[in-house]
Amino acid sequence: MNTIAKLSILIVEDPPLQQKLLTEQLHRWGCRSVAVANDGDEAIEVMARLSVDVVFCDINMPNMNGSCFAVKQAELARNAGQALPMLVWMSSEERDVLDFHVMLAREAGFPNVCAYGKPPTASTVLQILRNVLFFKEGRVV
Repeated sequence: MNTIAKLSILIVEDPPLQQKLLTEQLHRWGCRSVAVANDGDEAIEVMARLSVDVVFCDINMPNMNGSCFAVKQAELARNAGQALPMLVWMSSEERDVLDFHVMLAREAGFPNVCAYGKPPTASTVLQILRNVLFFKEGRVV
């Protein structure tokens, strides 16, 4: 049986406090495969090494921002014939900006995308992880 503890999670976030808060919450729920990247460049490197089920990604980051990461990762996955994970945008941007990024990621090729204000609540993160399990099992979320 799949559980959230077995999910492979990538957090793409530049402020260390935001990284720490989400990582600690995931560890409390038993998630052990949690990787962290400070920007899109690092996220691309992590995803080249690891199979990831869900990416929690900030939009505004130094070096490669979230938008560029999503487009580049979708292109790399498409060229390699690989499936893309669920993408969860996290940002303090206005709702219309979040909605635009959801559309951008879907058009790039991410099949399952959502967006939440930052920081997401524990109940929101838990629901997202449950949705990832449904997605992995081929159910519509």
